Amino acid sequence: IRMGESNGVVAFAISAHIISQSAGQRIKLSYWVTVGGTTVQSEVQVLTFQATIPINPGVFATVAVGLHAHALTITNDGLLAYVGNSLDHTVSVIDINSRKVVDTIYGTPSAFQMLLNADNSRLYVSSFRAGTIAVIDTATLRLIMTMTPAGGERTAWMALNADESRLFVACTFGGFVAVHDTKTGAVLNRITTPPMPEGVALNPDKTQVFISTSKETMVTNANGLGGGLAKVSGYTQFTQSEGIAFNPSNKPYPRVYVTGNASLAIIDTQTNAVTKRLSGFTYSWGATMKPKASECYVGAVGPGGTPGNRDSLYIINTETEQVIRRYAGFDNIAGIAFTPDGEIALIVNHGTGKVSFYKT
Repeated sequence: IRMGESNGVVAFAISAHIISQSAGQRIKLSYWVTVGGTTVQSEVQVLTFQATIPINPGVFATVAVGLHAHALTITNDGLLAYVGNSLDHTVSVIDINSRKVVDTIYGTPSAFQMLLNADNSRLYVSSFRAGTIAVIDTATLRLIMTMTPAGGERTAWMALNADESRLFVACTFGGFVAVHDTKTGAVLNRITTPPMPEGVALNPDKTQVFISTSKETMVTNANGLGGGLAKVSGYTQFTQSEGIAFNPSNKPYPRVYVTGNASLAIIDTQTNAVTKRLSGFTYSWGATMKPKASECYVGAVGPGGTPGNRDSLYIINTETEQVIRRYAGFDNIAGIAFTPDGEIALIVNHGTGKVSFYKT
């Protein structure tokens, strides 16, 4: 190690080889400084090297998780990702820096959708088959409680209101959205919807909840106490309506993107009307906005692909509302989530049980 000193700051040059071999690992470092014949040892410094990221877009790493991996969510510090494995009934915990599974959470039957609260202390896991929601303490990785909406078979997407007192849960086969008290787990309300509700999302202003179903998108108050307040006009039937994503902070336009079985609807949230429909998104599953960029990521079947196997990642420019890039080679894309800086997207391959690390 070569050492230099400038203005009282001691600087070390550490080889690129050491850095490349140590991504995500904690390294302890101490040094001795001799001044005027006196040698002093420093306190132990702990370093964690960031994994290198390629310059060009594309998949640069994969991590094996569990059978039929489905959804994932990333902590707001960008350090951990939680991935639900529906056939293993587990949640894998990935260290994003080291790109390794570092823990496994049990007690999550048929793990389907994932949701973290604002301080990352609670992880909500819906079960598409058991019709329950597991609430996990992320500090201990233990089950806090299980929420059960009566008649709520096939629980899917979830959303928390602004103060996190209410959890909205789409109960797909029940034809309603359950509203739970997050402290007690009790059901406070059941919002009747058209058939097959799946997508649930809080708008950027945190005043309304949008619910996508097989026939239409509807809107309700975020207090969770009322019923449906509005329906989106110009919304033709989807055979399967899935994810919802809002333009962050309503920029450049107040829009919400709703994926469907054969197309993607773009809705003006000020008028609650479909303004545009993008075709070519066969069997699209979910939509995720890239942080700090005007881009929306969607997984779907590409041209000539196998029906039901979402082999392609589509990137939409949300200013022009057009597809600008497509990347193939995935195996049934399910969940997509970004690190907070938007530099990396983690993409779940449902078919292989692997998570792709994708440089955006």
